[in-house]
Amino acid sequence: MTTSQFITFEGIEGVGKTTQIERLASYLMSVEIECYRTREPGGTKLADDIRAILANPSYQISDRAELLLMFASRTSHVDQVIIPQLERGAWVLCDRFVDASYAYQGAGRGFGEDVISYFEQLTCQNLIPDTTFLLDMPLSMMFDRIRQRSQGKDRIEREPEAFFQSVRTAYLSRAQKNPKQYVLIDASASIDEVTDQIISAIKVRYEI
Repeated sequence: MTTSQFITFEGIEGVGKTTQIERLASYLMSVEIECYRTREPGGTKLADDIRAILANPSYQISDRAELLLMFASRTSHVDQVIIPQLERGAWVLCDRFVDASYAYQGAGRGFGEDVISYFEQLTCQNLIPDTTFLLDMPLSMMFDRIRQRSQGKDRIEREPEAFFQSVRTAYLSRAQKNPKQYVLIDASASIDEVTDQIISAIKVRYEI
């Protein structure tokens, strides 16, 4: 298969998106599909710098500033990385995309879907993921994984349980409303079992 595909990975903190993107990339390369891995916020120098600001707990960042920074980062990422990679035929594997803003800023911060939709139309050039893997797990498991990390909590990870409950609920609602785009993955399973779920879905969806 040579047609480019935009594959995104979503979920609350600690669900293992980075690991699973690496594993899917290895599988795709084994079947001779070129892929490009990236993440949000990030992917360009500007976006990576914004990511560092957003994650730093020493900054006092208002909800509005967070929203605007996220979409400034995304604009750079879409224009300079995602669309060029898709246009040259690569599969793009992205750790979070605009669905994360619907969950984190729309639901978690309370801006609502209309505000996020406005910024999506402004910045994303009508780009919609072909497939989104939603890695889902209970909040109790998420907090356990965050506590086990060697580094301290970043600014987002310090949010209370109610914030993450809103985020998770928003993700699950989006998956239910968009079954053609979303594949729900049980991220509470072992790493190998999660990988099997993802690769099985890829094989079925793309007849690889």
